[in-house]
Amino acid sequence: MKHRLITVGIICLSVVSMGMNAHAKSMPTLSAQEKLIVGTWFCQSDYKASEFHFNWYGWIEYFADKTYTTHQVGREAYYGGITGVVRYSDTGTWSADRDRYTYMATEVTKLDYSPILSIIPYWLESTESTGERYTMRIEKLDNDAFISVDDETAPPHRVVCQRI
Repeated sequence: MKHRLITVGIICLSVVSMGMNAHAKSMPTLSAQEKLIVGTWFCQSDYKASEFHFNWYGWIEYFADKTYTTHQVGREAYYGGITGVVRYSDTGTWSADRDRYTYMATEVTKLDYSPILSIIPYWLESTESTGERYTMRIEKLDNDAFISVDDETAPPHRVVCQRI
């Protein structure tokens, strides 16, 4: 009986070890910059265009396997006099290269939104995963702050995050 327990124990350790090695091999190699991004951030954004205004607050969890999860705790939209609130979360993939940060939502979950917003196509589109990659310029990244800017929007869309 003792010999059998030792054998089973060795087999279990081998399986666990193989699993850990397989997992380690599947983990992407992170650059120093990407290692700074990994963690939990509280973020906010305030965007104002001539016909559209929104601000959102939430937190983003970046994982070492280059996936992320967001939890939007509040988002308001103003469009042609229409005002509403949206709450949602999404998951996806991310990467960083030099001064660029790229992300793509793979799943979006609508938690709640003001019914009036359903007449605005933007809100219907923004709460569905389109498989589109978005790239933003990294303005600042250190242990405490992560600021990114979408220079392709007019005016530029800025997201300010603090590590929590």
